[in-house]
Amino acid sequence: MKLTRRNPLPSFAADAAEHYGAELHRFLARRMHRPQDIEDLVQEVYVRLLRINDSEFIRNPRAYILQTAAHVVHDWVSKNRRAQSYVVVDSEIVDHITENPTEPTTDQLAKRLSTQRQLNAALAKLDASYQVVLLMHYREGYTYEEIATRLKISVAKVERRLASAKLALMDIDWRWD
Repeated sequence: MKLTRRNPLPSFAADAAEHYGAELHRFLARRMHRPQDIEDLVQEVYVRLLRINDSEFIRNPRAYILQTAAHVVHDWVSKNRRAQSYVVVDSEIVDHITENPTEPTTDQLAKRLSTQRQLNAALAKLDASYQVVLLMHYREGYTYEEIATRLKISVAKVERRLASAKLALMDIDWRWD
């Protein structure tokens, strides 16, 4: 379908939203695990489409929009992976330091950072399917049924993967400083 402008003022992005908005949402929903991220990604796609000055050279608008969405998803995933490599500072420590600025907490901070590093290393050793289920349940708060629906697997499989992930984490030699 060739997108034609009824009014010269609306942009290619506005036409795309009108004609392909629902399909764009479905496309992104199939690729993202967290529904709260989808709207942000849709907006980023539209922002990129707004940058197009001359859309008459786009032969297949649907393919162009979905390819743009695929690039947005790739950028989003890459950004989140990079963010995971940074040290996460525990908010309890920050609150404690703020409330008691003279009290030394270097040992506490070092212990928490060591624990965080060990946990990240332990998670990296798990099979990807176990990581996903474990993080969806404990970090994101999804129920077994929600995980099963999102991953298109049975609830029993979710339970098995979660149990296997827990066993693998229990077998790790934790070095507590």
